[in-house]
Amino acid sequence: MKRPAYLAVHPASHHPVQSESVDLRTIADFGAACEAIAMPLQTNRTQVNGSRLFSTWEITRYLIPVDPVHLRRVLRQNPDLPQGKSRGEAGSKWFSLQEVRQLKAFFASTGTKARAYLPYRPPGLPPCSAVLANSTAESGKTTTCAHLAMAAAQDGYRVLAIDLDARGGLTRLMGAETGEEWQTVLPLVGRHYVEHLQMLNRLRLERGETPVPIEAGLERALGLRPSDLAQPTRWPGVDVIAAGPDLSAADLRIAGWRLQARTWKFWTSLASALTQDSLSDRYDLILFDTPPALGHLSMAGMAAAQALLVPLRARPQDLAETGRFMTMLGSAFGTVEEDEALAARAIGGDPARFSWEAVRAVLTRHDPARESTAAEAAQAALGSLLWSDRLPDSPFVTQTRAIYDTDYRETNRETYAAAREGVDAIYAAFKRLMVDSWQRAETVEPDTMSGAPHDG
Repeated sequence: MKRPAYLAVHPASHHPVQSESVDLRTIADFGAACEAIAMPLQTNRTQVNGSRLFSTWEITRYLIPVDPVHLRRVLRQNPDLPQGKSRGEAGSKWFSLQEVRQLKAFFASTGTKARAYLPYRPPGLPPCSAVLANSTAESGKTTTCAHLAMAAAQDGYRVLAIDLDARGGLTRLMGAETGEEWQTVLPLVGRHYVEHLQMLNRLRLERGETPVPIEAGLERALGLRPSDLAQPTRWPGVDVIAAGPDLSAADLRIAGWRLQARTWKFWTSLASALTQDSLSDRYDLILFDTPPALGHLSMAGMAAAQALLVPLRARPQDLAETGRFMTMLGSAFGTVEEDEALAARAIGGDPARFSWEAVRAVLTRHDPARESTAAEAAQAALGSLLWSDRLPDSPFVTQTRAIYDTDYRETNRETYAAAREGVDAIYAAFKRLMVDSWQRAETVEPDTMSGAPHDG
């Protein structure tokens, strides 16, 4: 009989090895080795300038509301338009997403006014913004965020995706370079802190007090704007402010800055950066992807967004964890409101109030065969707060692969269309929030409008 090996482990049979010391260099080498192994194992797909090609079937079904015959006729009549490349299927032409965007613009300027070739975007209004948050591991935040960014870009919007998670999942999925500390969002928070500390130091000097020294090198953040940190991705229409391992210390840095300036409202830092540096001419949508924790940086992202999206799995443990997260979120922002209310009463100012235009939950990696009971219970409990459409459990909808990044020839049209249907429905629900937000903003006087909403 073969017994388990652990029964044979005891001092008499075990030969101790020389003790080893594992330092931070070993940890770094471990991480670098894993990344180096993973890189050549990743799926290689057909790409043009980093983004895959789209067939005339996909374009006329999903991207431009025209008949395939009409599209081919327009291309023949307008040789200056992108003509695509012949690939595989008889008579089918394939186009890059940048070429698709050129075609959309052409049809918008020359096609029938009865069809919307370009998405609704009233001029002069700030971008819409949303943050995806949940402390539950594998809740689908990054997957949902990436799919929304890609869907919006395919629809014709210009997107800025801000990765607040030091693991950089969104950064990698979008094909961007992992950012070191000064390429992440942290300098925007640092800029806000330095501006506040400079104001406090001016007051200290007026009172004859010694100013608080500014951390060495941090003043360089004063010249940085979101557009300086945004880098293009392999998806035309999507830029990203990247994340990387250096961002893991962000909450500690912010906590230290808060100790130096206790009146500094760190939660307004990202909202301030996005409103002071007008992004209306560059972007239509800003998305924040947060880590699975509620820290200073996550709170700044949440306070900067108009909509709060909560991805979760339809499983009892995930529902329970999401409930605890939302309770914790309410408590954290509630504590800030209480503290600010005390300060406001002392100086006669307005108290802080946190609010979002919309809060929605979305079920991710949903398998109706296994999770229908939990999904129905969640829908009954949350009502309209939970979208009725689900992000499907599919090998084409994951944190490392997007359905929009998948060439349907890897499977077949029917399988591809079935996987895409649920994702498109989630984007449609999200787009309705965007359109509603802009329509409400159009009724507001220009001088009372702000960009991303925050406290106050």
